[in-house]
Amino acid sequence: MKARVLIMAIMVAFTSFANAQKQQKVENVEPEKKMEIRANKMADRLLLDESKAKKFVPLYKEYLEAMAECRPELVCGENLTDSQIEDNLEAMLDAREKELDVDRKYYKKFAKILNAKQLEVLFGCKAKFGKRPMGHGKGMRGSR
Repeated sequence: MKARVLIMAIMVAFTSFANAQKQQKVENVEPEKKMEIRANKMADRLLLDESKAKKFVPLYKEYLEAMAECRPELVCGENLTDSQIEDNLEAMLDAREKELDVDRKYYKKFAKILNAKQLEVLFGCKAKFGKRPMGHGKGMRGSR
């Protein structure tokens, strides 16, 4: 009995240590490298051959940078004034418009490289799993 408890404790400690190391590795990666990893993962997801991937990856990184520039600077805190809340809402709406403009611009560029199904995966995936500054996603659905 004691041996089982000891083995379980060692397993839990080892798993916790491994997870902490994995998290630390992800946090220590520079933003450029993260973007490269993200672009390569998307190329894999789209099942691109080497020649298409060489065209896609730099364009996708450019697209990610353009989308990042759309993110608004918001005032955060629990006790925001009505004016601050309204400013945040305006900034979020402006960001959505900018994101839509970026999507339209890059859709045309991606369409030269990808077929329709790949475009659907690319833009559908972003809408489902992309990090949106607007609070879209899992966390907001449960609080409606």
